[in-house]
Amino acid sequence: MKTQVFIMYIRFLKTKVVYIIVSALVGFLIMLFVSYYILKPKYLASCTTYITVMLYDNEIIMGYREMRASYELAESFVLYIKEPFLVKSAYKNLPAGLSREYSLNEINSIINVRIKPGTCVLEYTAVTDNKEDAILLCNFYAKYSLKMIISYLGVGFYDVLSSALPEETVNVRDKGLYCGMGAAFGAIISLTVLIIFRYFDRRIYTVDKLKSEFDEIKVLGMIIV
Repeated sequence: MKTQVFIMYIRFLKTKVVYIIVSALVGFLIMLFVSYYILKPKYLASCTTYITVMLYDNEIIMGYREMRASYELAESFVLYIKEPFLVKSAYKNLPAGLSREYSLNEINSIINVRIKPGTCVLEYTAVTDNKEDAILLCNFYAKYSLKMIISYLGVGFYDVLSSALPEETVNVRDKGLYCGMGAAFGAIISLTVLIIFRYFDRRIYTVDKLKSEFDEIKVLGMIIV
């Protein structure tokens, strides 16, 4: 009996599958549109620096041996740049002009750095919801972290290739978050539509329901059609 009722419910869902899909899609698009304008955008600022092992008459020596050593030095710098002690030190010396007070964990997540493959160039990025803050933090942390690491290790030189600039700061949005919110809202809408259809569905699916509705009818059995 339970299997038969289950089959009947499955057939009920099949008749409403188009409504479920359409309502889910509409809910997804609505939430995608709403979240795009409600959630604050993120701004990404980037700057690049290079690391060398030595200077000669204020010019970088770019022989193969020096280039290789500079590349290895830059790789070791990357390991230190996000160390907790360095982030904490930078946090205590944040520059003036930020739009709000940031926490230590926020600074740690805002700043990122990577080495460009095959070079001694480091690319710093800062992502936050304020464009001016992203630029300020990116430029500050690049110079501060390299200066501190060089003073700790006692080796290496650095210079800034390109600073973070307003015209190069891009607006980035978390597409995964928007799609997730849209999918969740679409699922809620489709479930709501399904419940409404089931609530207003007056068809009888069980023998017990039939007996309760029509006392005078004697039920001999149930046939799934």
